Amino acid sequence: MIYQKKMKIVYCLNSLKYLGGIQRVTIRKANALAILGHEVYIIVTDHASSAIQIEELAKTVQLIDLNVNYYKYDWKSRLHSIYSSFVKG
Repeated sequence: MIYQKKMKIVYCLNSLKYLGGIQRVTIRKANALAILGHEVYIIVTDHASSAIQIEELAKTVQLIDLNVNYYKYDWKSRLHSIYSSFVKG
């Protein structure tokens, strides 16, 4: 009998809102590893605001949303970006 050690596997992405190539491959790999019995997590930074449901994700894969919106202020001017980097940093 071959002993296979179960692993905890974590994928980190910024979002699963738009299912592009990276998102689809990550979901497929996560599902395949979860079927093998591994403990699989996908951590995203800004998925909560999305209305898209991830139906392709296996129920044993845990989706963790950190709810950090990095792109919230992308529309601001360059001057504002420079100013905010000094104020926040």
